[in-house]
Amino acid sequence: MTPDVMTVNPQTPTHTCMALMSQRKFRHLPVVDGDRVVGMISIQDLMDDIISDHEQTIEQLTHYIQS
Repeated sequence: MTPDVMTVNPQTPTHTCMALMSQRKFRHLPVVDGDRVVGMISIQDLMDDIISDHEQTIEQLTHYIQS
């Protein structure tokens, strides 16, 4: 565990979390709301979210093209 813990809040965008984790070589990132820890984000959570967003975009574009 690192002594200099980086945190994000619940409103932090996925791409910001991904950039922070990539730059700092973190695999887990605490989510803090005020002075309370409300969760922990893993790199897998971020990848799942990004893939889901891409699948949704592909579906919308496919529907748009076909209509």
